[in-house]
Amino acid sequence: MKKTIIVLMGILTPLLASAEDFNWYYYTLDSTLNLNSSNNISIFYSADGRPYVAYKGRSNYIYLAYPDDLKWNLEVVDDTPFQGFGKVAIVVDDQDVPHIAYHFEDGGNLKYAKKPDDTWQFAILDSEMVLTSFYWVSADLAADGSIHISYTARYPAEQITYKKILGDSLYPSVRVDKSSINGKWNSIRVDSMGIPHIAYYSDDFTYLKIARPDTSGWISQIVRENSSSGSEGFYPSLNFLNEDIYITYQDHSNDRIELASGVFDNWAFSEVTSLTGWQTFGTP
Repeated sequence: MKKTIIVLMGILTPLLASAEDFNWYYYTLDSTLNLNSSNNISIFYSADGRPYVAYKGRSNYIYLAYPDDLKWNLEVVDDTPFQGFGKVAIVVDDQDVPHIAYHFEDGGNLKYAKKPDDTWQFAILDSEMVLTSFYWVSADLAADGSIHISYTARYPAEQITYKKILGDSLYPSVRVDKSSINGKWNSIRVDSMGIPHIAYYSDDFTYLKIARPDTSGWISQIVRENSSSGSEGFYPSLNFLNEDIYITYQDHSNDRIELASGVFDNWAFSEVTSLTGWQTFGTP
């Protein structure tokens, strides 16, 4: 059996629009994926609005799909065997250079690929990734062209970790939250001041947490505590609207998607939708 990657595109006001506010367009990018390929797919829009899609495809290689004025293009990023054990994250800079971070199975490495010309260039960002496909990698692009990546590394317990890349400079990895086992699911975004924020799930206490750096290092706080009935903070997705923070996540025990909005130390919560049965819901 095969699985097809389909990109859905529409004009959408972030966070506020409903399905009636825009039109969907469907494009089949790759119809040769094996059914057992995990949905390790990441999409990023370039400065001119073109979608770039990075994903783990057939033979567990890493692929990139992107459109020109006439058609969709599909290319292999990394054809080393056993790529793509975990998740994939892509950003595209103002020069239309794609930057992809992904979990390389051999040795638990976080691998990085970019294509500034006709050739892909590679680097190992960290060799302490957790050896399972359930742990996320997230990336964002700042206005100065720097790339910001969040992922989970072992210290030896798994904890949320941050990496910055600027040009050819790979900054040291930073352990963001040392308080517990955390970071399994995470989402990073950079605000208008160039400050990275990471929303993540804390496994020890089943909390939704958020972290950002200040002059003394990284600070973190609980956004949503575990309710008496179960787990908060599965599959977080973080975005900014003006200066406010919006985080969607799953209240796993109550089978619903919730939205946390506000700023540090001041959060409001609302239910987005209920889920039926055993459903995994990863927000975009």
